Amino acid sequence: MKTGIWLWSTMAMAAATAVTLIPAAGQQAPAPQADTRPASMGASAPVSAAVQLQKLLPRVTFNDADLKDVFQSLRDQTGASIHVRWNALAAAGITKNTVVTLESNNVTLEQALRLVLDGVGASAALDFTEDGNLIIVSTGDDLTTHTVIRRYDVQDLVRQSRPRLEEILTPPSAPTTQGSNIASNIDYCQASNSDEEGGFPVEALINMIKSLCTPYSWNDPYHVQVAAYANTLVITQTASNHKKIEHLLTLLRQQREASRLTLGVAIVKVPDGKSAAALAAALAGAKDIPADLVAGAADGKWVVERCSVEDTFSGDRIRIARSGTGLSGYDVLICPQARSPDGVLTAGVSVTGTWMEKTVSMARTDTLRLQVKPAAMQTATLLPSDAPGGGAILVLWQPGSK
Repeated sequence: MKTGIWLWSTMAMAAATAVTLIPAAGQQAPAPQADTRPASMGASAPVSAAVQLQKLLPRVTFNDADLKDVFQSLRDQTGASIHVRWNALAAAGITKNTVVTLESNNVTLEQALRLVLDGVGASAALDFTEDGNLIIVSTGDDLTTHTVIRRYDVQDLVRQSRPRLEEILTPPSAPTTQGSNIASNIDYCQASNSDEEGGFPVEALINMIKSLCTPYSWNDPYHVQVAAYANTLVITQTASNHKKIEHLLTLLRQQREASRLTLGVAIVKVPDGKSAAALAAALAGAKDIPADLVAGAADGKWVVERCSVEDTFSGDRIRIARSGTGLSGYDVLICPQARSPDGVLTAGVSVTGTWMEKTVSMARTDTLRLQVKPAAMQTATLLPSDAPGGGAILVLWQPGSK
């Protein structure tokens, strides 16, 4: 025996009372009056399905209820226009009398429909989509014929495929000596030119969309498609799946924004160890590192070859290259990896350049990992000179962290 269907709402339901006016004896009934209300007070425009799906249901309770009664109850409680394609559902083993048992609190109509369709035990996936003010319920295969085309600008999310850091930095014909074994600890560095931002390869982004947004729906290439044109994805899908795609792209953008990093980068040439010590002492307590670097250069203490603040993301590459011979020839790659909860920024650094050793030029690649604390800068000698302690020094700091 069925116990009935109950759907509770905090909205009070007022009972409508019909009143009939009976004219007194000998009097004519009043003639109907023309409706003089402005058009804006007449019937309201249909509410879009997207708005209907977001209506909140404080409590949803069905106990062995027929599916047709479940849909009608949801219509009554929300005013939604729910159209069910029963013939398509029948092919999946679902009828109007399929039993539903469900209890949930504080869910939207969209969530309630999803719970109902996921719980009826159909032999094929069930789904719903939007069509103007209609919510259409059917099988997923049936709904793939009810699609729309939308374009998504994903310029901020896509990039070209990038090789491993070691593959970028190691010249195939040059002898290589590792300054340390740190390169083996760097899994991937999503490298790019200095004017590019990192992201997903477009193929990876498409695969992510297909695997996370109703995977079975992509099996019909005649009705459901995705194509990439430069930085734009053109996707043919159902309206409900387009909502899932939009949600996924929003989450990816939020995740990417959370990985944004700001890093100060300078390359300073010092003639000897005394100047290197003076540089370290000057920067240790500096509140404005770029200004102190410029001031020291003006006094002739060192030469500033590069000084900039880079707005980048975890895994992106900052590249500093200078052609030439001796100390003027180098290619520095800085890959900010992550920032720890206590604010320490870890960066992988690799430099390919020319070392002068007893006037003999040797091409080498060194890799190292630097940790830049919030209230301090970090330095590393990139290219040593013949003079002890001298050479090109890399300076990293976190702007605004002091």
